[in-house]
Amino acid sequence: MSLIRSPHVIRLEASHARNDEIFIIMELAESGSIADLIKERKDLSSRFDEDDLWRCLVQVFCLSIIIVKLLLQIIIELAGEREHLLI
Repeated sequence: MSLIRSPHVIRLEASHARNDEIFIIMELAESGSIADLIKERKDLSSRFDEDDLWRCLVQVFCLSIIIVKLLLQIIIELAGEREHLLI
């Protein structure tokens, strides 16, 4: 999970699967989430410029890569523990 190192991308700290639950521990976003930023802009009646939108999209894209990689890793681990894995 250490492929992405950037001050603009929240790191995955740890993950754990138990029964039918997946726990994902992420780095704290001290400046808030993208949802917080959207709400703040809405409250101020301020629009995003193109650079802001690209920064948000890159963060969402990077997070989706991390989550897909994590889920694949969990599926592979579960498949090794069970004879048949139904997805």
